[in-house]
Amino acid sequence: MAMSMVGRTGLAFAALVVGLNAAGAAEATRLGTYKNWTAWTSTDDNGKICYISANPQDKQPPTLDHGDIFFFVIDREKAPVFSADGKTVTGYQPMRGEVQAQMGYAIKLDGNLFADIDGKSYKMRAADQTMWLYAAADEAGFVEAMKAGTQLVVKSTSARGNDTTYTYSLSGVTAAMAEIAKACP
Repeated sequence: MAMSMVGRTGLAFAALVVGLNAAGAAEATRLGTYKNWTAWTSTDDNGKICYISANPQDKQPPTLDHGDIFFFVIDREKAPVFSADGKTVTGYQPMRGEVQAQMGYAIKLDGNLFADIDGKSYKMRAADQTMWLYAAADEAGFVEAMKAGTQLVVKSTSARGNDTTYTYSLSGVTAAMAEIAKACP
């Protein structure tokens, strides 16, 4: 299966948000922190990027070195659209609500990869240290569920075979999303 525009965009964006300084990317500016979620803005060669981020309140199992763990919802002014084979950029379009989990370790591609909001489970897929919803068509509903929900749980399996669970409070996610909607209309 060819990687979607969202997945390819996420790979490049993941480098930016975790500080690996992707080529052409400006340093991120914090717009504000709303309880457990922070709103950010930045730019790259394609235009403005706005996103919210959070760290988990709980990491399981507690005996592992999890590294830096983040969850994002990302809006981009212009995201590349790729050809069916995923090799050629055919144009650009706005992107709203890309859901992404960034792990501090390599992820087992066929591992136990899920995100759960208040009991509703969404399958995820991975590349390297990043996870996205398996079906990009689920992103809008997932973001709305985040706004209405109280808890997000992300499950993954590391390349070493460790099953991990990360629990996020969704308190503040709606206010943070409103902030990036103002910054990236």
